[in-house]
Amino acid sequence: MKRKLLIINSLLLLFCGCSTRYYEKSADKEVNRILKEKKEKIEREIPAEFLNDNTSSETIILTLKKSLILGAKNNKEYKSRKEDVYLKILDLTYQRYLYRLRYGMGGNIYWKKNGDERLEGEMNFTLIKFLKTGAQVTFNIAEDFLKYLTGNKEKDLKTILSLNIFQPLFKGAGRKIAQEQLIQAERDVVYEIRDFLRYQEDFSIQVAEKFFNLLLLKKNVENYWNNYNFLKKTRERIEMLSAAGRIPPLQVDQARQNEYRAYQMWLTALNNYNS
Repeated sequence: MKRKLLIINSLLLLFCGCSTRYYEKSADKEVNRILKEKKEKIEREIPAEFLNDNTSSETIILTLKKSLILGAKNNKEYKSRKEDVYLKILDLTYQRYLYRLRYGMGGNIYWKKNGDERLEGEMNFTLIKFLKTGAQVTFNIAEDFLKYLTGNKEKDLKTILSLNIFQPLFKGAGRKIAQEQLIQAERDVVYEIRDFLRYQEDFSIQVAEKFFNLLLLKKNVENYWNNYNFLKKTRERIEMLSAAGRIPPLQVDQARQNEYRAYQMWLTALNNYNS
């Protein structure tokens, strides 16, 4: 007897776990579908900003595209704004869910031993539908069952069917009022996506500016390094001419000073590039 109860409880837990996973996947699919639907309405697209988790410790060459992807992935504000879009869409999926045909199942099973050993329980199945007029239709099937496991084998089943219709006449009545939250949720999703697209555009511009500024700093480092090498070779040539007595020593000192200033300018540019 106890083994039977254990099997029944295990089946109920398995059903609940599968239902949870089903609703999670269903919510993700609904969010993605609504996001695509709203993007088409505002004639813009949100590009994918996801990277693979398999990152490399080696040095990589950054392009503007990779810089935008890395910036979107690692920026906390960007991820927060994108999550706001997701949450708004979840609110909309809930409002749409309310107008779909919903069902619920429940029940209790317990074992009693009072003279005869018996298994008692009750089950119920409910269908709920909200109408656009604000009405709520509920259909319920409830069943009580009693089965003796020992003694006289008897089985008693009692089924109750009920259909309820609730239509507000004053508060919450009317199609416009009943759908107010659904319409507002639709608008909120569009507004949130538009705000995110504006933020995404500004964010992309900021990342691009920093990217090109970094390229400019890198180019400055290269130019100062080339200038330093040129002045270094010039100083060596002047030293050779001065040693031969063809150039006065004063020009050698000037060449050394020019080389030193060029080296300092290269160090400054390098520090700016690395900072």
